[in-house]
This record gives sequence, C-alpha cells and structure tokens, in this order.
Amino acid sequence: MLGADHPDTLTSVSNLATCMGALGDEAGALPLLQRALDSRERVLGADHPDTLRSVSNLATCMQALGDAAGALPLLQRALDSRERVLGADHPDTLRSVSNLATCMRALGDSAGALPFQQRALDSRERVLGADHPDTLTSVNNLAACLDALGRQDEAEPLHRRALEARARVLGEEHPDVLRDQNNLAHELRTAGHPGLAEPHARQCAEVTARVLGEAHPLKVHRRNNLAITLLMLHRTGDARALLERNRAALAPHRAIVTPGIAFLRIAAALLDRTPASDPVGRLKALLLGPALERTTDVAHPWDVGYLLDYLGDALPAEGHAFLTAALAALNEPAQAAALDRFPLWRDAPEVAWETPWPDTPK
Repeated sequence: MLGADHPDTLTSVSNLATCMGALGDEAGALPLLQRALDSRERVLGADHPDTLRSVSNLATCMQALGDAAGALPLLQRALDSRERVLGADHPDTLRSVSNLATCMRALGDSAGALPFQQRALDSRERVLGADHPDTLTSVNNLAACLDALGRQDEAEPLHRRALEARARVLGEEHPDVLRDQNNLAHELRTAGHPGLAEPHARQCAEVTARVLGEAHPLKVHRRNNLAITLLMLHRTGDARALLERNRAALAPHRAIVTPGIAFLRIAAALLDRTPASDPVGRLKALLLGPALERTTDVAHPWDVGYLLDYLGDALPAEGHAFLTAALAALNEPAQAAALDRFPLWRDAPEVAWETPWPDTPK
C-alpha cells in the first residue's frame, strides 16, 4: 500500500533487522540494514537523521559479525555528518563518538580511541549529567580503553565510579551493575589486589547465579572469575570446590567458559603439587573435540595471563610454560598441537566431562 521506499516501510525494515539482531541473527539482519540504508540515502538524502541512523546500525551489525574494519569508515561517516548537521554535543553525535572509539579499540587502536572516549565522557557529563546511563557507559568505555593501554591505576577509579552510580540508580541485580562489578573485580586482580577484588567477584557471582540460574554460561564464567581470585590468594581448596560446582552445574558447553573450568583446576593442582592428569584430560577432550559455541556474554580471547604472572614462582618448573600454552590453545584450539611437547599433556588420557573430580571433598 505504501511502497518499498516509503519512510514508514523503511522504518519497518530497520525495526525487523534490529529485532533479528537482538535474537542473535546478525547475518540475517545485515541485508535488511543495507536495504534500509540504500533506500534512505536515495529517498531522504545522505545527511538525513534516519539515513545516519541506518549508517550507524549497519556498522554495528558488521562489528557484531566480526567486520570491525568494514564498520570503521561507516562510523566515521556517521560522526562527521552528525557533527555537521546536529552539532558536536547532540546525543546522537556523542553516540557516534563513542561507537567510533569502541570500533577503533576492537581493531587494536586503543591509543587512537582514547581521546574520543574522553571527549564522549566530558560532553555527556556536561550535557546529560554525571549519573545519566549514557554518561556511565562512557565512564566504563574510557576505563576499558585505559585497561587496554596498561593504565590500570587510572582505570580502577572509573570502574568503581560506574559501579557505585549504577548500583545506586538501578539496584544490585541489574545486568549493567553486575557487569560493572565484574569489571571492577577484574581491574583489581590485574592490578595485583586479589584481596580487594574478592568481595566484588563473590557478590557478582552469587547475584548472577540468583538472577540467571545455576546452569547459565555467564554464571559459570563469573564463578570462574571468583576462582581466579581465590587462586591468586592461594586458597586452592576453596577454588577447587567452586570449580566442581561449576562442573556439576551441567551448563551447556561454551568456548572459554567450559575449558576455563578445567584450566583453572589444572592451575590449582599445580599450585598444590597434586596430580593434574584428570583436569588435563578434561581440557584435552574439550579442545580436541568438536568446536564449542561461543557466547556473546563472554569476551574472546580470555585474557588471564595476569594470573600466571601473579602466581610466578609458586608454580612448579614448567608449570608457567604449560599453562601459558594451554591458555593459548583454550583461546584458539588449533594451537593445541603445541601442547604435545609437554609430558603432562601427552601422557594424560582424555576424561569425560561428567565424571566428578577424583579429589573433590565429599
């Protein structure tokens, strides 16, 4: 009735694509977003706000599909046009500033992204206020950029600020609050302060379990993060018990998450100088078996090299080298062949995941 190029039709095309993306079907959404952009450019013009929204939506979808390099020029276009049309402090312009910086960081250019993240935060504080959700998103984004640049001392107070503000406004069970709490615990661990990280990691794991359930992969991952904290504190017994709870939860196997349980269990065994063949066998079965599905809730690759550096000489000879190689294989299973040089890996038989740990306290 309205025609393929009517503005309302194109809004429906865009809305359908957004819904598909929310359901995880970015590949299906991509051609619809491209159609909406092409038609809006032709009908409305290159600088119309709806056209620029389509530019941004298409770039976001491309990033979700792993094409950050292709998304970058679209995000730059959206920013340049919005600055010219809407002004430097318009909320849509600031969203473009933030999106461009996030894409740059995904491409490894954290140094280039930093001034854009700082600009987005400064402008949002001035325009929207210190506790506005978009402002707090910028606080976290700036902290993540500083993390990537190794400037943890500057990032930690930003993570803390975002957590405290969101908890006050949204409540402790809100997903954004739990994400901020997880980020703060991570920041404290990487800075070498596991004792300060523990209460945040523990509360995050417990509340996530209460909200999402025992078998949710994100709950398992956050409980793994708590186990990392306990290993850094050399509380290996507590870490073992926690990891067995994760194994017994029978959550669906996911990349990073499930192998992470076995990896941390190996670290606990090496710290305690107890046999590690069982968890090594579990990790071997996972890495040499069918590829595990990724979950968008968990960052890939899993960057826990700081744990191995922190444990340092507490690990036995070759322990650090073995765990470093195992972590590389966990992040990229094609690298599992490099583990064959370690007798611990070569000699360990594969172990079925459902088998309880042999030394778990009853």
